[in-house]
Amino acid sequence: MSDDLIDEISDSLDDYLVSLADGLAEAQLRLDDMAAVSGPEGIRYQIPKLEFDLKVDFSLQVNTEESGESVKRFLIKAKNDSSTSTNSKQSVTSTLSGSFVAVPVNQGTPAHVIETELIRKSAKEVVLNVYVNHANGEPATDVEVEVNIDRERSDALNKSEGRSALKPATELSEGVLLTTVDGVASTQLLIATQETKQNRIIVVIDCQGQTETIHYRVVK
Repeated sequence: MSDDLIDEISDSLDDYLVSLADGLAEAQLRLDDMAAVSGPEGIRYQIPKLEFDLKVDFSLQVNTEESGESVKRFLIKAKNDSSTSTNSKQSVTSTLSGSFVAVPVNQGTPAHVIETELIRKSAKEVVLNVYVNHANGEPATDVEVEVNIDRERSDALNKSEGRSALKPATELSEGVLLTTVDGVASTQLLIATQETKQNRIIVVIDCQGQTETIHYRVVK
């Protein structure tokens, strides 16, 4: 069996598994939306497992032509009176079984409660505090918090309101944070000197599978 044919079969299996995973992810998103709209607060529905069986039938047919000097293989029989040819066919049937097992966010522990705070120290410096607590109210220590400026959305919003895109120098002092013993993670939003007045800056905060979005308007 040629390497190209093996690669083709492997790609087909990969596509099948990826489509299954995408379908499972989409179904879980639908459940998350249902819980947010109609379920009790703090309740999240989780698909526990998806089992699958894939039956694969594969056959390979080879036409072999033999002459007095050499032996060659053809996919199509060659017309040669001095040659003899034989056909051989091989088939393989196999079954691929497996399962996708859900791993709940944060190992299934109750979701953290996230609160954010903006403190404007000056026109060019804003402190962003993220408070992360356990469901029982206790501070969550050493929890990773990721903070990013969504430049694409910010620029689209500003342009729709007749203003320019964000300046490259408008940035965060740190993007990946860890909460302290008090459950607080802090960074600074540094605003460029030439930033357009009234521009909006969209800041996205990700923590333990939860996302918060903040809109900040530049003042001078």
